[in-house]
Parts: sequence; structure tokens; C-alpha cells
Amino acid sequence: MKGEIILLEWLEQHCFNIRSNACENQKSLLKQQETNMKLVKNRIYAAAVNPEIKNDKHLLRVCVLQGLNFDGLEQNKEIRIVSGSDVFVSKNDDEQVQTENQVALIEPDALFNGNGVDILNQSHSAITYNVKLNTVAKHLMKKQNEGGEKYLDLATKPVLTINRADFESLTDLCQGGGN
Repeated sequence: MKGEIILLEWLEQHCFNIRSNACENQKSLLKQQETNMKLVKNRIYAAAVNPEIKNDKHLLRVCVLQGLNFDGLEQNKEIRIVSGSDVFVSKNDDEQVQTENQVALIEPDALFNGNGVDILNQSHSAITYNVKLNTVAKHLMKKQNEGGEKYLDLATKPVLTINRADFESLTDLCQGGGN
């Protein structure tokens, strides 16, 4: 039974990836840019490389205002950064989920009222704005206590806050903007 659940979860994740890339337009057939970041001291350095145009690289430096579980992010290590809407969220409530090696950009509303907790649970860490970290910590602890195995290490995940303008710039960079 457990093997079937894992296989079903794997199949569901691959179907999500296929649906997200299966738009019938010319842009979806091309290799998309990937955005990566490094954390150096209290700054995030993000870079997006366009695979279509040689030497087309967009860079962005963002100052971290606050961090929860800041030690969970390794300094100078490159990690993929994605928009929260691009993160696969498992519908299975019983099992602990497989964490992706990515940082998700999560809107504050989604973090408390939407599927932001599930997005964070699916990701290595999160970046958001305009939140009080003690409120976030309480919310994550509550979800971890209520969620059982699904949210086993939720309260230990790093959450960084930046200002709203920087958050919008990072979101734009992740979605192919960056100009």
C-alpha cells in the first residue's frame, strides 16, 4: 500500500510538471530560464540566465531584513529560486513530503491563509515580505503540531523577509522579466 502511495505521488508530481510545461505556444517549447540565488551574509544575490541569448544574464542584489532559522541556509551555496505558484503541492495529507532543493517566493497572505505552508513544506526555505517572524514561527509550530508526519520539520525551515519592492523584483526575475 505504501509503495502505491509513493508511486501515485510521483505520478501526480510528473503530471503537474507536464501540465505546467504543456501550454501550446512557442515560448513553452523553448528552454526556460532558471533563476538561482546565493546568500552572502545578509544579502541575496540572484541571477537569471536566458538560455536563448548568449551572455544574457540578469543580476539582482537584495538585502535580507530578518530571518527565521537563518542557519538552515548555507552561505555562498547556489540554490534555485522559484515563484510559489510554480511549486508542486502534494494533496496527500498522510505522508511526509519530499523536499525540493529550492527557495520559494511566498506572498504573506498565502503564508497564513492559503497554501503557503504547503509550499514552504515542499521547499527548502521561503522568502516573503511584511510579516512578523514571531507570528510566522507560531503559525508554523501550530501547523507542525496539527499536521503530524506531513509537517514533520516545518518549523525548522528558513524563512527570510525582504522589502516588498525587492520581493516584486525577485518575482519578476523568476518569471522571466529582469529587464
